[in-house]
Amino acid sequence: MDVHVPSVTDRLHPLFASPDGDVILSARGGQTFFRVHTYTLKTTSGFFRAMYNLPQSKSPVDNIIYLDDDAEVLEPLLRMVCGLELPRLTDYDLIEKILFVAEKYEMPGPISILRLLASTEDVLSHPLRLYSFACRYGWEEEAKLASNRTLKLDLFAPCNQETLQQLPSKALLDLLNLRHRRREQLRGRLDNPPFVSGATANCVQCDNLIEYHTWRELKYKILEEMDRRPLGDTILESGLADWPEAKACWRAKCSKKDCGRLLYDKGETLRSPPRGTRAQSRTSPLAQKPASKRQASSEVLELSSSDDTPLHPLSKHAKPKSTLTVKKRTKPKPKIPLSTAEVIEISSDEDDVPLSQESLIADLRNQVKKLKQESERHQETSKNLMLELSRSRAELAKASEHPSTDGKLVLDHSEIDDSLNCEICTRRMYTPYLLPDCGHTFCLSCLRDWFGTAHARFVQAHPQQNQNVRDFYVQRITTLLRPEFIAHPQVADQLQQLQQPTPEFTCPTCRKRAYRRPIEVYALKSLVRAISAVDEEEKANIPPDQPFVERRQGRTVVVDPWEGFFPRES
Repeated sequence: MDVHVPSVTDRLHPLFASPDGDVILSARGGQTFFRVHTYTLKTTSGFFRAMYNLPQSKSPVDNIIYLDDDAEVLEPLLRMVCGLELPRLTDYDLIEKILFVAEKYEMPGPISILRLLASTEDVLSHPLRLYSFACRYGWEEEAKLASNRTLKLDLFAPCNQETLQQLPSKALLDLLNLRHRRREQLRGRLDNPPFVSGATANCVQCDNLIEYHTWRELKYKILEEMDRRPLGDTILESGLADWPEAKACWRAKCSKKDCGRLLYDKGETLRSPPRGTRAQSRTSPLAQKPASKRQASSEVLELSSSDDTPLHPLSKHAKPKSTLTVKKRTKPKPKIPLSTAEVIEISSDEDDVPLSQESLIADLRNQVKKLKQESERHQETSKNLMLELSRSRAELAKASEHPSTDGKLVLDHSEIDDSLNCEICTRRMYTPYLLPDCGHTFCLSCLRDWFGTAHARFVQAHPQQNQNVRDFYVQRITTLLRPEFIAHPQVADQLQQLQQPTPEFTCPTCRKRAYRRPIEVYALKSLVRAISAVDEEEKANIPPDQPFVERRQGRTVVVDPWEGFFPRES
């Protein structure tokens, strides 16, 4: 019985089966293959670009590259780099695998596309995993958005432990500090006026001693809930109505039998002011006894909260969403004008609105358009490089046609005469000197004549100037002083004034100022002499290689060729 073994062609992915492709990528296990263009891989992946810069085999078998990645990961990755339609990605495990492979093969395009997907509602539904991705890849805006969404999570729940273990230590510390900061800011507001401190006070109606233990228990419950869910939405939605501590607070009365006054007003506590307005209250600390029993007022202390941006402290003057009110009921009195109360906001409303599907599609299309434009630019560059390579091969072929002896290549030295001749006298530079300040090279005699003209004008204007000792005192001072003293503006200005004027030597070609003495180029000197020695006519004109000499007092002496032009080097 014959067993049919599928060929590579039979296992090609339908979207990546074009015969125009010149390379085949094999997924893990060899069950799925992807035929793509080499140029696409080189322009979108640093890994494949470096691989194809190496010498390649011409064997057709080598056109298959076996990768250690699953087909379900390679398919969306290749869709991104090839500009094909991308299916909706909602699986966090798959997104994480695609990011890992894109980073492994150095593909910035797919990483940027997946970063755009991080702003969609599907990805934001798992804010802790998004925060882990954003911290790992340095996505600051996405990390802020994800940290805002994590405020409604219980980080210490078993389902979040694995993700927390993958976070870098600094990212985990920032997340915990954010939650701790929100809780402590709320604690500070609850411990200060207009809220009661929790200590004992006297009833404003019967002057009986009151202990606010029910308020303390409710406050601790609020802070405990802020530890579990720092967004604070559960406090306002159900906590203040259903918690046993809250119910005990609403039932709390003055302990004196004849009085029985309610200490807190549940209706005022659960009252929610309109959005965009600030709660009003009359402030009078409950922990203090009023000056007179006849002084009666409706005293309201309010706590409201709203969802703040997680990376900043809770706003002191935020817009209230819901209020917690402690109210004292006393005898009627003429109304007193209301004063604005400071509030802390905690709410489940989230201001960040995810990108719409249309905006996301438009962003992805722009990304694909930019990738296509970049691909066209790379194609144009590739054509230019191929033309340059063809010209280089033609020049090499032409050079190889020259007659040679003993296997050595013979070059026509007339093609490099411009580099061997002096730009001033146009003759061979048998004694070449280089100007360190600009890099141009001239023969010794021409350079001395050029500098001699400038030096003559300087000597005529400054007849008493000695070039070798003009900066002696300045050099002595700079040697004695510490560098930080020399850098002081006043000291630098004084040293500048002490310096004597110097000749202005320039380069004959570019006219750049020459501050340092020229340097003899021995390599160029040997090359010029070796090339000239090949020609019998030029060989007779090569001067002897000897130090620079001058006639002084009737005898020949070896001297520094730049003496009088530049100061002696120490």
